[in-house]
Amino acid sequence: DTGKGEDNKAILADLYLAQAHAYQKLGDEMARMASLASAAGYASLHGPEATHAIARMQLADAARSTGDMTSACEHWHLAREAFRASGRGEEFARVEKLMRDNGCPTDWVLTEF
Repeated sequence: DTGKGEDNKAILADLYLAQAHAYQKLGDEMARMASLASAAGYASLHGPEATHAIARMQLADAARSTGDMTSACEHWHLAREAFRASGRGEEFARVEKLMRDNGCPTDWVLTEF
């Protein structure tokens, strides 16, 4: 049973994601990354899974663009699992292929992230 508090936290995840998009339009990459991290964090704990996956995919793209493939792989892994949890098999398969194409392990378990 999800109470109002949980609903509000899920809404916060979507608001942080919207804020990240606004910062992107303004060209403020540091604020965008902070908002994406907040969106991913709230969504991983409270939902929605789609918001979690979207935020992780954007964090992965940012990490890859700076050459940080370890972080990119970690974010893709978490996005893949969020897509799996939300029943979005096509997106799950797309992220799995992306991980393979970029040399990410697809079978690891993240213990601390």
